[in-house]
Amino acid sequence: MSITTMDISFHLRGILLLISVDVGMSVVVSGISILAVCFVLTQVTGDMRSFSNRIDPDEEYMMLKVQAQDLITSYIYIMSIYIVTITMFIFSVFLCYGVHKRRSGFVKAYLIYGIVKTVLVMLLAFAYSWLTADIVNGSLMLMGCGIYSLLLLMVQRTYEMFRDEKTRDQQQLIDSKPVLKA
Repeated sequence: MSITTMDISFHLRGILLLISVDVGMSVVVSGISILAVCFVLTQVTGDMRSFSNRIDPDEEYMMLKVQAQDLITSYIYIMSIYIVTITMFIFSVFLCYGVHKRRSGFVKAYLIYGIVKTVLVMLLAFAYSWLTADIVNGSLMLMGCGIYSLLLLMVQRTYEMFRDEKTRDQQQLIDSKPVLKA
């Protein structure tokens, strides 16, 4: 199989698109989560001030307890969004480094991450469609997985190209005869 410069440029353009989508998504998710934190903190602070005007201490305690549980739940959601965002960013950096330095191991790491992410999103889409009976949003998630799978195909081809280059270079080193100078 011969690799032309057109194939290489096509793969690299696709990977750059994938990187920009992944980094862009991580920035957007991070921004949304920061806005969510600000909103939650604003709501909690405003509600806490209104509790000081209540007379019944038992009712105030129950309201504070419910609000604390809501705050903890919001915090867990926000932290999970941060973890997903950081993970997306880290693997995008792996892909950038792997493509820039032509290291197949980093590209393979992103490929594995992409496959795991696609499978998890597909399972989430099926579960969402089944639990909520909202087939439209579940179908959109599955279509997104299909498009992402096409991008992962380009990553796989690039990984194979880098791996073949490395194997070819190693084979040339083995086949070359050392020159002895007298």
